[in-house]
Amino acid sequence: MELQSIPLPSALQRIDFDFPFSLMVKRDDLIHPQVSGNKYRKLQGILDHVQSNNIKGVLTFGGAFSNHIYATAAAAAAYGLESIGIIRGEDDDANPTLRFVRANGMKLFFVPRSEYSLKLDSILVRSIINQYRHLQVIPEGGDDPLAYDGLGMVITEMIDQGHNPDYLVVAAGTGTTAVGLLKALKKYQLDTKLLIFPALKHQGLHKDIIKKAGVDSSQAIYCDQYHFGGYARATEELIEFMNNFLKVTGIPLDPVYNAKLVYGLYQMGKEKWFKPADRVIWLHTGGIQGSVAYNYLALKKNRIAPLMIDL
Repeated sequence: MELQSIPLPSALQRIDFDFPFSLMVKRDDLIHPQVSGNKYRKLQGILDHVQSNNIKGVLTFGGAFSNHIYATAAAAAAYGLESIGIIRGEDDDANPTLRFVRANGMKLFFVPRSEYSLKLDSILVRSIINQYRHLQVIPEGGDDPLAYDGLGMVITEMIDQGHNPDYLVVAAGTGTTAVGLLKALKKYQLDTKLLIFPALKHQGLHKDIIKKAGVDSSQAIYCDQYHFGGYARATEELIEFMNNFLKVTGIPLDPVYNAKLVYGLYQMGKEKWFKPADRVIWLHTGGIQGSVAYNYLALKKNRIAPLMIDL
């Protein structure tokens, strides 16, 4: 897939922020303005499969502010592919994410949350899919084995860039990115440990990641104390941290995934979880459109938009 606005490999940048260990960031957030971070990496393999098999387009799932829906619509439009989105919940014409995906040609179907939670067991969801049997179905969040090779390229690039860190750090939703990274670490026989910061409390996700990746549990460390209550949840402390981090480093975060990860690393550093000599690389998975969505929801509730946004 040739969508990136910067040539790969994505840059590795040292973070000058009050961390008591060596922290670098792999700037996958800069790969493409709309198809950024792990969304690009996941869709790379999936859309290569679609093109090579002459499939006319894709059908996928997500919430009304989904990074995956946003990126899939942009990628499909760039390749002239049909795209269908099955969206959890109700329509909102003013929602910036939905406006963007519609502008990129994605046709949307809105499904009640009770039906959406049933996924393919829902008669309503199945009826929509049956209308588009000519399309490739992509699970929610791009959680598809076709995504693993693209995600594994992060490790290939990291090696080529001369880095073998003690810890690689990534945020998690479905866990697909973590699985792809772990598979590549296993392939290259690296002892780098993957720190996984989930965006919500999900007791079974850690075991699911380890099982799919086929690695020893000691290589995948689950840091689930920094989810702040779930996807759309954030505190004033987290928002203040995000804004300050942007001012100091120039690196934007999103409130759903990367802000919680970086905040967690900062707290773990203060608690001396890391040794001063530890080499840590954080994979920035993009999704900055989530900050636009967060500000939109604040304004909708007649509150001041809290997030500085550098887009």
